[in-house]
This record gives sequence, structure tokens and C-alpha cells, in this order.
Amino acid sequence: MDPFPVPLAAVEPLGSLIYDSSVRAEIAVPDEFDGFTIDLDDDQRITLVVDPDASLQPLVGLMDPSGAPIDGAAAAAPGEDAVLQALPTEGAGT
Repeated sequence: MDPFPVPLAAVEPLGSLIYDSSVRAEIAVPDEFDGFTIDLDDDQRITLVVDPDASLQPLVGLMDPSGAPIDGAAAAAPGEDAVLQALPTEGAGT
């Protein structure tokens, strides 16, 4: 797993407590996955979006600091986004 790029940038209007960042990754072989880690505070919300090229049907998942799955989502069709929206963080950590 690679670290997610930080710091996150504040999204306007400032004070909205919304921060954003993105990372580009490449799938080289079938069934490959890219994983990223980020430290989050407890009682926050996180949204994850995977925006693939037209030939990929992505999956996205969120795990807790111990590696246990919290939630996951799959794109409905190739080329569509996989989205997990406004999930609560449960305990601070990576």
C-alpha cells in the first residue's frame, strides 16, 4: 500500500471542512489492485471515488486501521465510477 498524497487541499467555501486530493494509478495486469493509506481523525466522513478508463469496471473499498473491511462498492459497468460516499471514520488511524 502506498501513502495517499497529503496535505489535502481545502475546498471552497473555506470553513466548510471539506478537503480534497487525488492520485493517479495504473493497472498493468488483470486482477491488479492499487492500495493507498491515509491517517484520518475519528468522527470524520470520507468519500472515495475511482474514475476508470472506459475498459475497466473498478471496485473501491475502505478498511479500518487493522485492515478489516468497513465498506465497498463496485461500478455498475465498465467506464463508470465506483463510489463510497460520506462514510464515517471509526477510530483515528491509517
